[in-house]
Amino acid sequence: MMKTFALFLLLALFFSSSLAFDPFKLHFIDHYKRPSGHYNYIVRGNLPLGLFHETFAWHLVKDTLISVAEEHKIPFDHHFQMVDVCLLQPEKPSNLQYIEIEKEYFEYERPDHGRFVLWPTRGSSHPPSDYTPEQIEVMVKNFTAVSKDDIPWRMAQFDAMLHEDTTNGSQVIYFHCEAGRDRTGETAGAYYMKVLGQTFTHAMATNMHIAGDRHISTHNGYAMQWYCYYLQHVEGRQGLRCDEKYPVSLPAGLGPQEE
Repeated sequence: MMKTFALFLLLALFFSSSLAFDPFKLHFIDHYKRPSGHYNYIVRGNLPLGLFHETFAWHLVKDTLISVAEEHKIPFDHHFQMVDVCLLQPEKPSNLQYIEIEKEYFEYERPDHGRFVLWPTRGSSHPPSDYTPEQIEVMVKNFTAVSKDDIPWRMAQFDAMLHEDTTNGSQVIYFHCEAGRDRTGETAGAYYMKVLGQTFTHAMATNMHIAGDRHISTHNGYAMQWYCYYLQHVEGRQGLRCDEKYPVSLPAGLGPQEE
């Protein structure tokens, strides 16, 4: 009995520390019914590779999409193509390895399953709290000066992908980093504010809920906050509470908006 329990613990530790695809990190963010009747979906998750990183974990990802959609009563078309939006950084050797595996899958092994897109995500090294409101208003008008991630452009791309009506079936836009928390949290948080109308604080609460009750990394949090200011000063959005100093203090009971 003790040997069996010890083996179970070892296996649990192995899987929990692995960067393989984790079904519990897959979350639907948005979906749209196209004029054709097919649906497009925006989904966040973690590294979508098999346990030993041998290839893209297509069947496991697909089964998880079906299961999560059913759980949340989201209409889901089992016949779909995927836009694999990878947020990894090619200058990191381990990231480059994962990028090449994903790229090879969609470009050579199964191009019928969709396409691969690389958006290296690095956050921002500039804390917005270091600047005056007047400086912030000027700085966000040239967003790539505060964050190389160019979040405004990425949100426009998401909108175009979500409303794309060119595939024969549905389309899943699956974006991810490694753990599905920091770089993914920055990108998802921007979408929560831009499209779903969440405040900066609420978007952080949603990210914390998904990340296991911890803040996303500092640099990714800065980038997300800069984008909040962009929405405020460039797009004229009000009530986003961008002035919260990062990490924000989350009000008790403030949870995520579920699909």
